Amino acid sequence: MCALAIPRQQGANRRGPGCFGYGCLIATVIFCLVIGGAWFVGIRSIRGAVNRYTATSVQPLAPISIEATADVAAGLKWGNLSAAALAGQNLSLEFTEGEIQALIHTTPWRDWVRVSLKGNEAGLRFSFPLAALGNWVAASFLVGDIKERGLVGSARVSLMRKDSELHVSFQELVLNDQVLEDLPRGHAGDWVSGAFLNALKDPELGASLPPVFKALHEIQVRDGRLVVEVGGGLDGKVG
Repeated sequence: MCALAIPRQQGANRRGPGCFGYGCLIATVIFCLVIGGAWFVGIRSIRGAVNRYTATSVQPLAPISIEATADVAAGLKWGNLSAAALAGQNLSLEFTEGEIQALIHTTPWRDWVRVSLKGNEAGLRFSFPLAALGNWVAASFLVGDIKERGLVGSARVSLMRKDSELHVSFQELVLNDQVLEDLPRGHAGDWVSGAFLNALKDPELGASLPPVFKALHEIQVRDGRLVVEVGGGLDGKVG
């Protein structure tokens, strides 16, 4: 006896996703939209900040004359500090504004940075390419092609090396004619401090740093002069 086959209606006994399933689906869609929107807004915000705080090109600062006496004194002091750092000795020296500028003039930054010293602060004027701060290729999808853009502005800075860490504090920071408020100024100081410490810890970068930086014990602006000490003690101070 043959069994009578009764065809099942298409879709019979099928159950839909139900309220819970639809809720999860809707939540997932909303989540994706929110994340996608935040990502888009974030990219626009970052690119907007780049356009606002950086210049389209770099204009070298006006040339300055370096006095021969400052040039000679700066070379001698830096040489003495380097020798003391390599020998593991303690030495503290003071640099005048002209001597600091003479040292900068021996580096690729000579056309991009000007320094002034007043009281316990350093004044800076700068105009240099962003490429000088590192490789931006990995972040190009966020900030766009910025290899031609420059960081142009001025700052008032106080600095101190304390507890084996360099502390940089921007009392004033102007980028592309935009005056930065307290919070971004604080972040800028933290970034500079962190970059210096990371360079010391990086085997490749650390090896290329001058001995003075690797043996730096104290650095601060005091009474219109930059005090730099290598080693770890107070003996061997020279004014």
